[in-house]
Amino acid sequence: MELQKGNIENLFYQLLRMALGRQVCLPHTPNEQEWKALYELAKKQSLIGVCFAGVQKLQTQRQDPPEMTYLTWMGMAAKIQQRNEVVSRQCVELQGQLAADGFRSCVLKGQGVGALYRVHENDNDNNQNSSDLSMLRQSGDIDVWVDTDEEGALRWVKKYQRELDFDYKHVHLDVLEGTSVEVHYRPSISRVPWYMKRVEHFTREKACWTNAVALGDGMVNVPSLEFNLVFILQHIFVHLFAEEMTLKQYLDYYFVLKQAHEKSADVQEAYRWMQRMGMGSFARATMWLLREVFGMPEEWMICEADADEGRFLLDRVMAKEQKAKKGEHGSVRWHLSVFWAQQSKNLHLLTHYPLEVLFSPIWLARHFFWKRIWKMKHKELFV
Repeated sequence: MELQKGNIENLFYQLLRMALGRQVCLPHTPNEQEWKALYELAKKQSLIGVCFAGVQKLQTQRQDPPEMTYLTWMGMAAKIQQRNEVVSRQCVELQGQLAADGFRSCVLKGQGVGALYRVHENDNDNNQNSSDLSMLRQSGDIDVWVDTDEEGALRWVKKYQRELDFDYKHVHLDVLEGTSVEVHYRPSISRVPWYMKRVEHFTREKACWTNAVALGDGMVNVPSLEFNLVFILQHIFVHLFAEEMTLKQYLDYYFVLKQAHEKSADVQEAYRWMQRMGMGSFARATMWLLREVFGMPEEWMICEADADEGRFLLDRVMAKEQKAKKGEHGSVRWHLSVFWAQQSKNLHLLTHYPLEVLFSPIWLARHFFWKRIWKMKHKELFV
C-alpha cells in the first residue's frame, strides 16, 4: 500500500501534539508501514526525542508501535538524552573559560532554549502534572555570543587552535570533543542593509549578559525572553534563505511563546521589532504553522495568522532540501557552488520576500570581499 504524503504528515503533526499535551490519542492506530514513515519524518525534522514522548503516551491508549519500532525509537531517545548531558556540561565549561578570560557571554538557542521544554497536560495546571522534554530535544552545536567584536573573538579562539574559520557572524571553535562551537560576535544578520541596521539596534538595546538559568549541574547565561522573542524568529527567517529548516526550530519558538504567555511578556513590542526588520509577513505565517502543526493556542500568538503564507512556509519546511557541498569548504569553487545553489533555491521566494531575495546575491558578494579584506588587515592571525 502506498502512503499518501498528506495523510502521514497529518498523522505526524498529531503525534507531535500528543507529545506536547495538546492531544490525547491518534485518530487511528498506525500500521507498520505508517510507523516507519512516522519515524523517518521525526528523524528528518530532528524531532525523534520529542516524538518519543508522544509514542510513550500512546501505550496508555493501546496505540503503541510494533516492538522493534518502539525499541529503535527508545534507543535513539536514550542517545539524545546522553548527548544533551554532554553538551550541557560543555556549555557550562565553555562559559566558565570565557569568564576566566574576561569575556561576558550567553548561550544562544540550543541548550538555553531547550531549558524551556516543559509540557503541562492542561493549560491550568501550572507546574502540576507537567513533564520535562528538555533532555529529549535534539542538540546540535553550541552557539555562544561573546561581548566583543570579530577581532576580539578571533584572537581568543586563536589562543586555543591554529586554524580560523570565520564569517560575518561567528568564528568556529573546535576544541570540545564531539561538539562544534560557533563563537558569535554578531548574534544574527539581515541581508537587507537597512534591516541590518535595525537588527544591530535591537541587539544593542536588548543585550543581556546576566540572565542565568540552571543547566545540568551548573548555570549558564542565556538571552532574555524579550531578546529571544525576536531573535529566535529572526534566526529561523535567515535559515529560510540559506539552509535547510526543520520543525525543531519552530518548536523552539513554540516554547518561547509559551514562556511569553506565562510571563505576560510584551509580545506587541516584539512584533513591532519584527515589522521593522521586514519579518511581519513571516511572523504571521509562523503563527499559522505553530497553530496547525503543534496546536498552539490563539492566546499565545503575537499577531494574526496568515493561512496562505503559512501553508507555503510549511510546504517548504516539509520539503527535502539539498545543501551545496561541492568543493573544499572556503574555496572559490565552494563559494560559487553555494552562491548558485542558494539563488536557484530562493527564486520561488521572490514573490513572498522580494527584498531578501534581491539583496541576497549582493550580500553574498559583499561578504566574500569583506572576509578577504579583513584577513589582509589582520595577517598576523592567519600565519
